[in-house]
Amino acid sequence: MFTRSLCLRFVTILLIVGGLMLFQFQAEAQKAKLKVAKKKYVPIVSGAKEGALAKIKVSASSFKAAAKEGRIPLEVTPSGFWQSKKSLAQKNYDFFEFDVKAPVHLAKVGEPSVPVEVIEVDIPANAKLAKVILKKTLLKTIKNVSLTPAQKPLPVGADKFILAKPKVALSQKVYSQKTAYPGKFYEVVTTGFYGDRKVVILKLFPMQYYPAAKKAEFYKLTGAIKFKATKVTKARTKRELLTKTQKAAGLKVRNLADAGQWEGYKRTVTKKLTANAKKLHTQEMLKALPTVIPCVVICADLFYYPGRDLAAHHTAKGYRSIAVRNSSIQRYISGRDSADKIRNYLRYLYRNYRTRWIILFGDVCTTRCCSLTSVPTRFVKDPAPYGSVDDGKIPCDFYFSCLDGTWDANNNRVYGEIVDRPDLLPEMYVGRLPVNNLDDAMRVVSAIRKYENSPPTKKGALLAANDLGWGGHEVTFKDRTYLPLIRQCRYPTVHRQYQRLGTLSLTSFANVVNRGIDFIQYYGHGSPSGTQLMSMSQVNTKINYTRSFPVQFALSCSTSRYDNRECYGEAWFEKRKVSAYIGSTRVAYGSLSTGEGLDIRFIKYFCPTRRTGISLDYAKYNLFSAYGWNAYTIKTIYEFTLFGDPLMLHVR
Repeated sequence: MFTRSLCLRFVTILLIVGGLMLFQFQAEAQKAKLKVAKKKYVPIVSGAKEGALAKIKVSASSFKAAAKEGRIPLEVTPSGFWQSKKSLAQKNYDFFEFDVKAPVHLAKVGEPSVPVEVIEVDIPANAKLAKVILKKTLLKTIKNVSLTPAQKPLPVGADKFILAKPKVALSQKVYSQKTAYPGKFYEVVTTGFYGDRKVVILKLFPMQYYPAAKKAEFYKLTGAIKFKATKVTKARTKRELLTKTQKAAGLKVRNLADAGQWEGYKRTVTKKLTANAKKLHTQEMLKALPTVIPCVVICADLFYYPGRDLAAHHTAKGYRSIAVRNSSIQRYISGRDSADKIRNYLRYLYRNYRTRWIILFGDVCTTRCCSLTSVPTRFVKDPAPYGSVDDGKIPCDFYFSCLDGTWDANNNRVYGEIVDRPDLLPEMYVGRLPVNNLDDAMRVVSAIRKYENSPPTKKGALLAANDLGWGGHEVTFKDRTYLPLIRQCRYPTVHRQYQRLGTLSLTSFANVVNRGIDFIQYYGHGSPSGTQLMSMSQVNTKINYTRSFPVQFALSCSTSRYDNRECYGEAWFEKRKVSAYIGSTRVAYGSLSTGEGLDIRFIKYFCPTRRTGISLDYAKYNLFSAYGWNAYTIKTIYEFTLFGDPLMLHVR
């Protein structure tokens, strides 16, 4: 009896001690897990599933003449938004998004990826932004939230392949703070003219994150944008917010106040510029010009006659066009340099003839020996050069699209510095035909005319990606983000070739292109002389000209580095392997705030418009609206260039 009782007591003690040890072990394990979570390096966010959207309402403007003050009410209600919380990276970090189709987040490396809502509203042309007033109403608090940190964009350059996915540690200073992040509810991106509209672009932050407490608060924001203006006259008829070209293309400008009551903005053109432009037109035998000239072809002297043929083709298609020699512009139009002279002439055309499309017919060369085949570009400062691979400057044709300001506010002859706050809201849509000899120029114009006069049957799209060495990120981007967008274009077939899945090779890629394809999207490391997939010489030997005459968007480093050298993108375009090639002139980056974000927006606008010029420039405008003066974003806007006719209409 005694022995049995003693055994029971002994077993009980063992169970108690064992339970205490197990509890302590679990506590230590949990503590260790939390410790790891705090210090853990986080891989690139690969995407999140669809969540609830924020509701936005921007009401019509009102203006009090006595106070010379206007008001535009706005309201953001992220009802149910907290349901979009997604766990990432072994459930140690969380991710929220407002717009699942084009999510925007704060992109400060190592700091929390707080979602952002971007809106744009119209104000009168003569108005100035006064202030933004917001009332905050707390809707919901969520605890135990660990927001994933923003990652540094990754370069897609062939000179130095990244074989392991880089990871960015948390900013301990931010993640340990007790106050709210970002600690503000709005930010003014810019105020400027987008075409004939004066817009205010705002970032709104209905979510505030408390890193130390690991909680997120969601707010309803109500208030108004206030502006100051002199006398504002109502127009007799309501003005369209979109140009006729944009409206016909199906573009929709979102989240706008009713700006139809305001008069349109008219850019000032000096009497001297007007007089000189008339002399130029006399020299070019362009005396009896119509009141509207949608397109101008600025030709290197050697390509003037093919340029006239291209202008005549667009005129026959309903877009009155003229061809002008670059040498005549340099002779008659004044400016700081050759690029400034072209831009001043474009300001005159936009003001007097409502010109919207620019075709730069010629390559870029800085020596006199090739002046007959060259049309200048604007070299701007690279805001995010990549080591010794980049040279600190970027050839930027987008300069000719944006007609406000000088891009050199501090007057130091260095253009496009972020401190200059250059105008990035386009009035025109630009493309370049970077040919170097007359035969190629004539063949390119002939192919454009043949394509538009007798459009081919739609064949399909090709999505191709080499293994970037980032852990399959390129496949995730293609299938989860890009594939749903490209399917909206309603191509009969979408071919998917990915090296990581064993479906991509030079032979398989060339076979699809040579059978006929309408759109190519390539993602892989690149350089001026080629990509992971093929070299310039292989483009010449493996790829054929076909009637499908496709568009290609290449998310690769430096494949369009056309200044002072022949590049991979030119190999595609000059020999008519593509009708349009969109690529970067310097090191490109892969992230939603850089190349991927631009690529997504391009196809989003290309599907309804079928024109590359308006699609690329509108995508740049939209990317800037989303991420503002982020150095990597600005670099992306500068460096991606269109080789092709921006007005060319592609098959649906």
